[in-house]
Amino acid sequence: MASNYGRLSAVMIAVVAVCFLAAGVLAQPSAGKEVTHVVVLPVIDRTTSGGAPTAVLEKATAALALALEDSGEFTVASSSDLMREFAALGLHSPLNRQEQLRMAERLHADRVVNGYLEGISVDPAAGAGVCRIEIESLDVVAEEVIAGGSGTGQLKPLPGWKGDSDSITNQVLRDAAEGAVRDMQVKRVRRGYVESIDDQGYVHLNLGVADGLRVGDRLVVMRGIWERELEKTELRKIGTMVVHQTDSDRSVGVPVGGMPPRTGDRVYVLYEPITAQKAIERSRKVTSSARILTAVAVAAGIVAIAMGGSPSEVAGNKSAPGGQASPTESAPGVNPGILIDIFQNGQPPDPATQVKGYIIYRGTTQYLNVADPENIVQVLDQTFPGPWTDDQTDRASITFTKTWQYNNAGTQASATATILYNHRALVSGETYFYRIRRIVSPYHPQIPIAGTGTGTTQVRSQQVTFVAATQTYTPSADEVLSEPSVPLGPQTFILPAIPREPLNGSTTINPQQITFNWDLGTGPSEGNGAAARYVLVVYRADNLNNPVYQSSAQQPTSTTMSFVVNDPNQTIFQNGTDYVWAVGEYVPGETRAKNTLQLEFSQQFHFTTVNLPPSATAAGASKGGAQRTGWWGEARAPKH
Repeated sequence: MASNYGRLSAVMIAVVAVCFLAAGVLAQPSAGKEVTHVVVLPVIDRTTSGGAPTAVLEKATAALALALEDSGEFTVASSSDLMREFAALGLHSPLNRQEQLRMAERLHADRVVNGYLEGISVDPAAGAGVCRIEIESLDVVAEEVIAGGSGTGQLKPLPGWKGDSDSITNQVLRDAAEGAVRDMQVKRVRRGYVESIDDQGYVHLNLGVADGLRVGDRLVVMRGIWERELEKTELRKIGTMVVHQTDSDRSVGVPVGGMPPRTGDRVYVLYEPITAQKAIERSRKVTSSARILTAVAVAAGIVAIAMGGSPSEVAGNKSAPGGQASPTESAPGVNPGILIDIFQNGQPPDPATQVKGYIIYRGTTQYLNVADPENIVQVLDQTFPGPWTDDQTDRASITFTKTWQYNNAGTQASATATILYNHRALVSGETYFYRIRRIVSPYHPQIPIAGTGTGTTQVRSQQVTFVAATQTYTPSADEVLSEPSVPLGPQTFILPAIPREPLNGSTTINPQQITFNWDLGTGPSEGNGAAARYVLVVYRADNLNNPVYQSSAQQPTSTTMSFVVNDPNQTIFQNGTDYVWAVGEYVPGETRAKNTLQLEFSQQFHFTTVNLPPSATAAGASKGGAQRTGWWGEARAPKH
């Protein structure tokens, strides 16, 4: 670690010197501008190959530190101070959240900046290159990532280029770092505060669209708390909320975790990584198009049904459907969801009716109220039982109004509808319950006829006179919906573990003793996170169907976990062999994931064991010499 940071320090000094010579002066913070002191941690390799050279990562870290300094808004802790604290604390990059906060405290920093090298490509023959860097800024007081951005550096091919690859690499890294810092400055949302809380529990904020706030954004709520020992007020994190509705300069939020907010509490908008932003954007697009159209189509059936039809006509559909809630993930390490399987339990649908779809409700207790539209998380237009996955994306409670016009022949002339669809995000560590109802359609709806205005229309080749009317209808749940299912669950939303060591791609692992370390995506202090159990699973790289090792279930006590596998006789791990390891998780008493091991898995890490020499114990004893221990702890014959 010391050697790595020594090289990092040298690279940073060299890059700084070049920049200062070129600029002529050291950029100073602008007068009167607030300056934030930050710690820049070593840039992490996220390239698809996962093999960016150490020197490139060191240069990326130096470029990011310079870009922050050049912005005039930040001062950066020196690399020598950072190296000293890494050694003093016995830490290794990458750091988890608690380790980052501890490092910031030691260096008296307000923020911790993490950089990620997402990709880099250099063509020295053409003088071309491209690089992308993403950054995240962890606020020490809020203990959350509240700012971030991404930048791309690109050099187009130059005719007659005769330079070296290092100059191309340096330039694209510097351009990408500067772009990421500018993007972070542009995207940031100012801190706001709670203006009021209405009798429905909605939180009214002083931030709106003009400030960059959007529906679905997550916020952390901070409150000033008097610290008697310090004799001053300190901001403390007390909860989180999600933006439910926005206006130009105002917005409405809904609490989703922690303590209820109060008037005057401060709010910080949380930064979503690029991958999460893309998922949310896709969700917003679906919400505003296909999902809304689907809900309108189904709701049209609901409201039409509400106009007529007696409960006896839908008796076959009054019985409740069934279902099951279980954890699911699309791939190892990907944020999971909760899979809702719908079963056609009870009496079969009456042939004189039609199943229009299903409504799914979600709540945090088994007593969730199906009469409250805020508990609706999905409307399905499928006419047969099937699965649906509840995920972590934010969408827009179903608020529905529809207006019809009818003629006196009993046929619909026109209709308009307005609908807003809401799907709150799943919260890490929260335990959920679900209920399901069928949407059914009576065979003989009774269409009302009202009168104002006149006109003519052609119906069955007959001229008729009609009187147009506008009416708004609210569906009657007793007439159009089945009985609700029993509560499905409980199901706790647990984020995947994050593997740390052995590092992905390690080739120096001693097969006789391997220590596995991982961080928790959902810590034991988050909701029901302490109830989760973690299982270490190791496979040979050429056989991912049958694990060579599977640990007992481990209960978390902190945000990091460790497990040692001792294999002195190498009955599990062989010399010079490629292995894949991952961490699975489950919650006892809840429905397990639907795979062979019934676990939700972390990302998979590869490692290769070294070739140990044959044991020399017998040879050493026969010569009467004392045994000695080799590099990996193996027995070695004495020297002669």
